[in-house]
This record gives sequence, C-alpha cells and structure tokens, in this order.
Amino acid sequence: MGRHLIATALEVEVTEMVNELKSAGRDVVRNGYLPERSITTAIGDERG
Repeated sequence: MGRHLIATALEVEVTEMVNELKSAGRDVVRNGYLPERSITTAIGDERG
C-alpha cells in the first residue's frame, strides 16, 4: 500500500511539472510516452 501511495504521488508531481514546462513553451516528453518509431541504420530497420 505504501509503495502504491508513493508511486501515485510521484506520478502526480511529475505530471504537474511536465504540464508547467509545456505551458511555459518548453518541449517536454516523458521517456516511454511516445509511439514506437522505425530507425534505419546501416544494418537495416529497427523498432525503437
């Protein structure tokens, strides 16, 4: 229960901070929150 409470509190705090930065005109993206994209390298295509 304690871990869930801490995780929820951190999620709320990070979300608020990201929203503040976005409203100030900053480009902010959290890790893992963008759709997958293809990356072409010298050895072929990769999903990243």
